[in-house]
Amino acid sequence: EGGEKYKKPVIINETARKLMNYDQAVGKFFGEDQITTVIRDFHFRPLQNQVEPLVIYYSPETIEKLFIRINPVKASHTIKYIESVFKKMRPEYNFEWSYVDDEYNSMYRKEFRLGQLLIALSVVAMLVSCIGVLGLLSFMVERRSKEIAIRKINGASINDIMHLFIREFVILIGIATLIAVPAGWWFTSEWLNNYAYRVGISIFVVIGIIIFVFSITLMTLSYRIYKAANRNPAEVVKSE
Repeated sequence: EGGEKYKKPVIINETARKLMNYDQAVGKFFGEDQITTVIRDFHFRPLQNQVEPLVIYYSPETIEKLFIRINPVKASHTIKYIESVFKKMRPEYNFEWSYVDDEYNSMYRKEFRLGQLLIALSVVAMLVSCIGVLGLLSFMVERRSKEIAIRKINGASINDIMHLFIREFVILIGIATLIAVPAGWWFTSEWLNNYAYRVGISIFVVIGIIIFVFSITLMTLSYRIYKAANRNPAEVVKSE
C-alpha cells in the first residue's frame, strides 16, 4: 500500500516533525509523498523569526536553485565548470550564483551597519565625554585653586584635598549612572526583543562599563587635583 502511494521522497526538519506529532517520522507519508529523512533545524530565515516547519521535495523538473559544496581552494575553477554544465542543460536561462555566506550576511546587513554606526557613535560620545569631563575638571580646579591653597596652608594633605573633590564627582557620576544605565538597558532590551533568538544582557557588561567610566574620570580628576595641589600656595593666593 505504501509503494502505491509513494510518489516523491520528502525531507522535513525537526520542527515539522514535532508539528506532525511524529516520534519517528521516517517512513511516514506527507500527503502522497513519503518522508525519507528528518534533518536538524537550521535558520533559513533571519533570526528575527523562529525556525519554521520545512518540507523539502525531490523534484528535478522544478529545480530553481542548487546548493553545492565546493572546495574553496579550487572555487573559481569549479564555478566555471558548473556554469559550463548549466549552459549545456539549460541554455535558455542565465547562470547566476552566489555564496551562501553572502546570502546569510545580506540578511543581517542592516544589523551590521547599525552595529558599526553604534560603535562609531559610542567612540565619538566617549571622546566628547572625556573632553567635557577634562574641561569641567580644569574649570572647577582652577576656580577653586584658592580654596585648595588655603586648605594646604592649614595642613590639609594632597590626599585630603583629592578625597574632597573625588567625593563630589563620584556623587555626580552616580546620578548620571542611575539615569543612563536604565535607559540603555531598556533601549537594548527593546531592540533585542525583535529577534526570536537573542543573547541576554549580562550584568557584568554593565558593571564593566560603570567601572571604566569611573576609572577614566577618577584618573583625570586625580591628575588635575594633584597638579593643582602641588602649586605653591603663596603664589596661588597672591595671584587670586
